[in-house]
Amino acid sequence: MTILFNRVETKERRRGLRRKSTVAEDRLWEFLKNRKLAGQKFRRQFAVDNFYVDFYCPKFRLIIEVDGSIHDVPENKIYDRERQKSLESLGLVFLRFKNSDVKYRIETVLKTITNFFQTTPIRRPPNPSPSEGEGVVLSRG
Repeated sequence: MTILFNRVETKERRRGLRRKSTVAEDRLWEFLKNRKLAGQKFRRQFAVDNFYVDFYCPKFRLIIEVDGSIHDVPENKIYDRERQKSLESLGLVFLRFKNSDVKYRIETVLKTITNFFQTTPIRRPPNPSPSEGEGVVLSRG
């Protein structure tokens, strides 16, 4: 068994990423924090396996990524695709939005996330910890 979510050794890196978040990430976080959107708990700059994701909703095993123009570079697209495939192999689901969508079409972004919750069954991880996802142990392989 391996701990895949928010291992203790990732704590300082996660904190640093939260301090350096983009304008678009900060904007979306204002709508996600404190269960503001559909009553769902989100975590910001959450560690999963060897990766850090922008936002994570443990109850639905949902990852939300906010992508800037750097993600349009061909080698970054390849990396993102492989990273997403690896995380999806753990039973996680992705929603991706562009920075510009979060900045200029936030209502559409929020509606997309809300629609996801309304149309997707709850996907709690096996053996969740009391804090819904921190230090969750999953086996790989």
